[in-house]
Amino acid sequence: MLKMLYIQAFVFVILMGKLMRKVFFGQLRPAEMEHLIERSWYAVTETCLAFTVFRDDFSPRFVALFTILLFLKCFHWLAEDRIDYMERSPIISLLFHLRAITLITLLGILDLYFINHAYYSTLVKGASVQLVFGFEYAILLTVLFMAFVKYILHTLDAQNENPWENKAVYLLYTELVLGFIKVVLYLAFMMIMIKVHTFPLFAIRPMYLSLRGFKKALHDVIMSRRAIRNMNTLYPDATPEELQAGDHTCIICREDMLEFSKKLPCNHIFHTSCLRSWFQRQQTCPTCRMDVLQAPRPQQVPQTPPPQQQQPPQQPQMPQNWALCFLVCAPLKFLVEVKVLVKVKFFGQENDSANFRLKFLVKSFAPILRSLNIENDSANFSPLNIENDSVSGASVFLPVIFGKIATDVSRP
Repeated sequence: MLKMLYIQAFVFVILMGKLMRKVFFGQLRPAEMEHLIERSWYAVTETCLAFTVFRDDFSPRFVALFTILLFLKCFHWLAEDRIDYMERSPIISLLFHLRAITLITLLGILDLYFINHAYYSTLVKGASVQLVFGFEYAILLTVLFMAFVKYILHTLDAQNENPWENKAVYLLYTELVLGFIKVVLYLAFMMIMIKVHTFPLFAIRPMYLSLRGFKKALHDVIMSRRAIRNMNTLYPDATPEELQAGDHTCIICREDMLEFSKKLPCNHIFHTSCLRSWFQRQQTCPTCRMDVLQAPRPQQVPQTPPPQQQQPPQQPQMPQNWALCFLVCAPLKFLVEVKVLVKVKFFGQENDSANFRLKFLVKSFAPILRSLNIENDSANFSPLNIENDSVSGASVFLPVIFGKIATDVSRP
């Protein structure tokens, strides 16, 4: 019996949807149908994730509330697409205005009713699934308000003979404000859900889309203001000679340019009002897509390098790290003197063992002397040849810190 009720309710929702679609929209365009199907799949997925969070509250009433929410979401999306179609449609009939005003009013009343119901239900019964419904209808109310603002602006623009210059500005700032409100609502909802139930997985994707939309709106506002400032200060007005020399038709509005025209750095000319509206959305030249925010770079003239003066050959310098030199040379000098004493006192003057030990000692310190660059000093010292000279008969010169002192180790 319960299954039959579910089936009958499902059929009733489908028939009611077709009736409202016929009354408020007539025949749907292919783009509107495509957007509706694409968004519906995401909405169904998020609804299934919400079922997992509120599985304890699962009941026929709960399913009915989610079905109504999805049903109203579809009509909010269709209303948004149909209002956007106003800007591209050359003729707007009276029936279109009647349908749009009636639909926006009806959806606004339903959104406010469900928000009020969720608020008082939360106050009386505490935190429950009504938090989700109240939050969802608050988001839908921002979408509906954006559609209403677009409808007002498009209607005012259609009544003017000339394009309305400030229309794009109002749209841009409205998107920025409503995007910020959406981000605040999502952050508040996620904080409440984490505190009351658990982390709402079904809110991750719409929150990310809201953050990305707000970031894009903020970026568009900053870049458009910068581009318009450059247009007013840097770009010169087109002269009558320049207009006559080239094509004097503005490719943005397809009208002749008689006055109030600006010349971009790429030498393309457009109406000032058309450029202001164009820069609200993109900061490029409408013809060549040059980035107008980048200042033109001056041409670089190649410069011949100055003749290089020949540097005089540098003379070899003594090592600068005399402290390290002293630490190496002082022990070597001490050991050599010890060798001389041992040679004289114990082994005599011609003892080969002492000569071998001294030669081995000097060879051990030779890599250190070479790394310090103190092995040779052409100005004050004789070369130290460890491989060929006999230690007992040669002269070993060692530099010492605070002066160039030579230590002569010779035969006693």
